[in-house]
Amino acid sequence: VRLRSVLRALASLPAEHAAQLRDATFSALEWPRRCRAPAALSRYGHFESLHLEHRAVEAELRSIGSQVFVLRDERAAADGRLAGLEERLSLQRARRNGEEYELARYLGSSLFRWDLLRTKVAHHLAHTFTAAQEAAREGTAGTDSQGGAEFAEHQLGELEEKLQHA
Repeated sequence: VRLRSVLRALASLPAEHAAQLRDATFSALEWPRRCRAPAALSRYGHFESLHLEHRAVEAELRSIGSQVFVLRDERAAADGRLAGLEERLSLQRARRNGEEYELARYLGSSLFRWDLLRTKVAHHLAHTFTAAQEAAREGTAGTDSQGGAEFAEHQLGELEEKLQHA
């Protein structure tokens, strides 16, 4: 009950104290000029430029992430299909670029620095891999021959190449 009253009071602040809030906002923009610390204005200017640079990098990372996610999802499905075909056909896959353990490839996913996002992406990729692997193992992936495994290997290689250059 007390939290609701606090939230109501906060919600009414803009309406009840609009002039004071406007004045406080404009005066906050002036504080570096009034600060008596040595070089406050230049330091604040440097901070603002770093802040803008940081925002630009964050936007670029989000853009790249959305493009890479699609490729990683396709790669996980291709890798799962190949693994399922290899199991069904009793084939041994050659190691690819030092990747030895299927779970390590996906659970070690490191998209940027957002732990929650990284965990969700890793879970999604592991699920995609497993679903494709099971479909290929059961023969529902559409290829039954060793030639199908070779095609799956080729498709996986192409997707990995795209990821390298994304």
